[in-house]
Amino acid sequence: MTNNILVDKEIKNITELNDETFENIKDILLNHPAGGEVDDYNVDNRKDAFNYLNNRKLIQLSVNNKTFRVSKIGFELACLLAKAYENLV
Repeated sequence: MTNNILVDKEIKNITELNDETFENIKDILLNHPAGGEVDDYNVDNRKDAFNYLNNRKLIQLSVNNKTFRVSKIGFELACLLAKAYENLV
C-alpha cells in the first residue's frame, strides 16, 4: 500500500487544475489504469495532461510518447477515481 498522504496530495493537486486538464487526466487514468498506448498525445489538451502526469511521476511516458506505464501512486489514484465514479452510478 502506498503512502496515503502522497495519494491525497496528488488528488488535491489534480482537482485544482483547470477543468479540461482534469477531465483529460481522469479519462487517461480511468481508461488506462495500468498504462498503455498513447494514440491521442497531440489531440486537444491531452498533451498537457500526459505531461502533467509524467512530470508528477504518476506515469512514465516512453521516449517517443507512444506508450506509458503507470506508477504505484498513479495506479492508486486510478483505483480511487474508479471507485468514486462507480459509487456515483
